[in-house]
Amino acid sequence: MNFHDKIREIKEKGQNTRNEIENNLLFSVFQSCSVYFTFFFLKLKFSPNQITFTGIVCVMLGSTMLMIGNDIHAGIFFILYLVIDFCDGEVARITKSQSMSGTFFDYIGDYILNIAFVLGLSISLFDSFPSIFLIFISILCVSSLIMDGTIHLMVNQVVFTEYIRINNRVENSNTKYEYETFFEKNNIQIVDNLNSKILLIFKKVISPFFRFANGNALGFMILPLAFIDFIYLKIIGIKLSFNFIEIYFLYVCFISIIKLPIKITYYLYKKKAEQAYNKFNNQDETYKSNGGLF
Repeated sequence: MNFHDKIREIKEKGQNTRNEIENNLLFSVFQSCSVYFTFFFLKLKFSPNQITFTGIVCVMLGSTMLMIGNDIHAGIFFILYLVIDFCDGEVARITKSQSMSGTFFDYIGDYILNIAFVLGLSISLFDSFPSIFLIFISILCVSSLIMDGTIHLMVNQVVFTEYIRINNRVENSNTKYEYETFFEKNNIQIVDNLNSKILLIFKKVISPFFRFANGNALGFMILPLAFIDFIYLKIIGIKLSFNFIEIYFLYVCFISIIKLPIKITYYLYKKKAEQAYNKFNNQDETYKSNGGLF
């Protein structure tokens, strides 16, 4: 089997067999690149978890490059992670070695990306602008990014906990009393009196600004911003007080810190946990690819 046939086989068995379809430009770009890396990993007989670990190493190297001010190399390492993030799943599907532990390890890599980005840039900024306030903002930003990424997992945990309590499957449960709930298992009434116009404005106008402040956007934005900084400094000859990556870091910190309380308040007000429990008990409902119940 020649190289082109092998690439075609990887696309058919590793990419076309995904159980969800993403209509996203960046997704399509990184997936089209990942097939060649997957070919390389299959040749080396890497396991899916070894590939995930390779991606995490790229993230740590990218963070180190940010710390020492080598932003372009940092961007390359972060882009490599985003491509390799597809490869572990493709190899798992091709070799039929999918596992829940592998999915768990893959999630860890995504959270490390958030931490590594903020840690790398905060240390780099601290060298130029030593400040206790910067340390406080960085810690708050990391905490907010982690919390934002785990909120849907917390809802999943709440739904699972309620499910095993209602069905008397809790170890060492109190058998003298029946566990009571204040809602009917399959008929939870959702309070929805939030002004729809305000919500629509938020989703259309404000929400797009949040999309570039976490997840894969953190890894993707480094390289283009590093090139812009390079053009200004080396080609145009203008040295800015703050480069574009540092401005992006402050933007991520600001968005992450204000987004978390907004998101928690919204979930409580809209009774997202109750909605998720309803969805869990409805066999006809579908779920997001990341396992979120809503």
